[in-house]
Amino acid sequence: MQSYAQIVDPALTESDLAGLGARLTLPTGWSYRARTLDAPLLVTTRGEATVVQDELQNTYSRYVTGG
Repeated sequence: MQSYAQIVDPALTESDLAGLGARLTLPTGWSYRARTLDAPLLVTTRGEATVVQDELQNTYSRYVTGG
């Protein structure tokens, strides 16, 4: 997840994200899990980035590196 939104559900909070997967209808082959990072995450890619939104308008990025 790149960002969560409160557009569809104004009551959605950061603490709700751990259980959010139960509310989503995910595409085949996709899964949702939440974790807290121990350090900042830096994502770099030289390939393509696909950005999608779920039904709550939360935003996700998937990176595929070229090769």
